Amino acid sequence: MIWEGMPPPNVLEKLEVRRASTASGPARAAMTTTRRVAEELIKKGSYAAFTRGLISHIEANQLMTNRGGR
Repeated sequence: MIWEGMPPPNVLEKLEVRRASTASGPARAAMTTTRRVAEELIKKGSYAAFTRGLISHIEANQLMTNRGGR
């Protein structure tokens, strides 16, 4: 399982690690971002936490296609 401080994938590959699982990491990252957005909106009345650096609607839709936008 991957955790903070792990070597990057290219280093793991050189160490002959065959599989590294992200487990619940991506889901927890999304939840953390959701919490930050809500806190900023409630405490500061600001939308910046979820308007800064967003992917476009087109990119988001492409991620949901069979080929993941590739």
